[in-house]
Amino acid sequence: MALMQASSMAAPPKKMMAPLGHAPPQREGPDRAPQSHMILPSGMSCPPLLIRKEGEFQAPRLLDEKEMRANEDMQQKKKNRKSVTPCKVREQEGRGGKGAGGDENGPSSKVQKNFICDHCYGAFRSGYHLKRHILIHTGEKPYACAVCDMRFIQRYHLERHSLIHTGVKPYACSMCDMRFFQRYHLERHRLTHTGVKPYACSMCDMRFFQRYHLARHSLTHTGVKPYACSMCDMRFFQRYHLARHSLTHTGVKPYACSMCDMRFFQRYHLARHTLTHTGVKPYACSMCDMRFFQRYHLARHSLTHTGVKPYACTMCDMRFIQRYQLERHSLTHTGVKPYACTMCDKRFFQRYHLARHSLTHMGMRLPILKLSQN
Repeated sequence: MALMQASSMAAPPKKMMAPLGHAPPQREGPDRAPQSHMILPSGMSCPPLLIRKEGEFQAPRLLDEKEMRANEDMQQKKKNRKSVTPCKVREQEGRGGKGAGGDENGPSSKVQKNFICDHCYGAFRSGYHLKRHILIHTGEKPYACAVCDMRFIQRYHLERHSLIHTGVKPYACSMCDMRFFQRYHLERHRLTHTGVKPYACSMCDMRFFQRYHLARHSLTHTGVKPYACSMCDMRFFQRYHLARHSLTHTGVKPYACSMCDMRFFQRYHLARHTLTHTGVKPYACSMCDMRFFQRYHLARHSLTHTGVKPYACTMCDMRFIQRYQLERHSLTHTGVKPYACTMCDKRFFQRYHLARHSLTHMGMRLPILKLSQN
């Protein structure tokens, strides 16, 4: 027995290693007995964890970042499976601004998106965001306006809509007196003061204030007209143009003049017509005293000062200030006379010539003809 104790006392310390993950026993005092628990009676064996042959022991090592992240993900998945209401737990974490581990400064402070939509497989960081997203698929709009029949998916959209009824415009421009219902509209308006056009066309040099204007402009390069009329074969770049065109089929003229009985398809036409009642000509020429009802008329008039004739004939060297002059001239090359007299077989290039000819049928030139015969 003494020999066994002596041999155990003389053994090197490295052969008395404790199992991995357990600290070696410490002495409590000088009178403590030697560590005789490492010597087992005959017929007994250690558990597999304690059996270590020489050379098989692996020193403990630190986990690298990838292994730590995998371990944390595994622990988080276990917590989610054990939790009875994981949506509520994740909702509190998402609103609190903490990561999956609950510690802002921990290794898992990055917000994880563990909530998956069964319809489109979109990932969301909280159960609240997932529930709000599912309303898009179901079509449910739980927030109803108390003033009108409109409904909304989000409370924020309802609050924003309510401003239309109250007339309150909380967002004011610091450079002018304009106010807006939405912050986005204010930010878009500020670009008109700075002159910055952040949206550039990749096919030409044009730039735009709004992304929508860029998308609409891009259609002119591709030639795609996505809006088709259901009553004819015409197609349009913009939905607004299609809606305006549809009125020509229905005959509805929604814009009525308040001073006479005339009605118009477009609001622009009504505004232009109203100037004939007021006599106001808002467009003034900067080179002379002439004024015009329409901007187009002013632009056309300005060409008489500059001498520029932008419309060129493709069959000869003639150029014209106005497009209608070019179209009228082109008839002399084709020989087409579109204006026909209803009382005889004569035809004319211009409507004015037809109107002048029609007077001969009404007898207004007969005295001249009698004088010439005498």
